[in-house]
Amino acid sequence: MSSNLQYHESDLLQRISEGDQSAFKELHNYYWSDLYHVALGFLKSPEWAQDIIQDVFLKIWERRNSLGHVQNFKSYLFVVTRNELITAINKDLRNENAILKYRRLLQEPFLLQDQPVELKELQTYINQGIAMLPEQQQVMLELARKEGLSHLQIAEKLDRWH
Repeated sequence: MSSNLQYHESDLLQRISEGDQSAFKELHNYYWSDLYHVALGFLKSPEWAQDIIQDVFLKIWERRNSLGHVQNFKSYLFVVTRNELITAINKDLRNENAILKYRRLLQEPFLLQDQPVELKELQTYINQGIAMLPEQQQVMLELARKEGLSHLQIAEKLDRWH
């Protein structure tokens, strides 16, 4: 794919909105790697990142009829990706075992200065997603993440509070 996608992106989007699968494949091939690396940076799981990005492209295809009206497709694509990541992480947070995984992930300095702004922005949205969790799940995540407590220690601490 040529590096001048931006010059014919609107044409490509129009063709996709009309059901052109070869145009969709071109767009998919152009953006797949960037989106995959963003997802991998947050999920730390190649398989899960691939699944999420596949879901992103599936949503793009399902919404293809409206693509001709998108002014800034790259931003649109990253918003769809961000939303899919937040949804996936929120679903995973409902799983008790996920707390330990996120504690390890959030202790890693994965938002470094030289990383794209999208990653820092996505971290903001993840934090907002965590804020939307029920209070007890937020407390549990905080105890695991900041205090490094195990499931048993969290359960004991919560029992003392109630």
